[in-house]
Amino acid sequence: MTTGSGHPLRVALVCLGNICRSPMADVVLEKKLADAGLADEVHVDSAGTGDWHRGEPMDPRAAAIHEEKAPASLMPSWRIWPFLSSL
Repeated sequence: MTTGSGHPLRVALVCLGNICRSPMADVVLEKKLADAGLADEVHVDSAGTGDWHRGEPMDPRAAAIHEEKAPASLMPSWRIWPFLSSL
């Protein structure tokens, strides 16, 4: 599954602050892609539309929910970067 140019498909998951929904979706999608043998075919990233959480880790409440549902080894060290429409 490539873009036709041999490069991986790129998926951006975007929410307001990138501290809860999009990082959790990123982890879930990457796991599903790995389970399907597509991890090398798709690059997944998450972003926020605002910058007020820039440089912060995932919200502790979202991290707690993730910890209940998935092994800690799947949880990356999140640092928040805003989605830039100029990209």
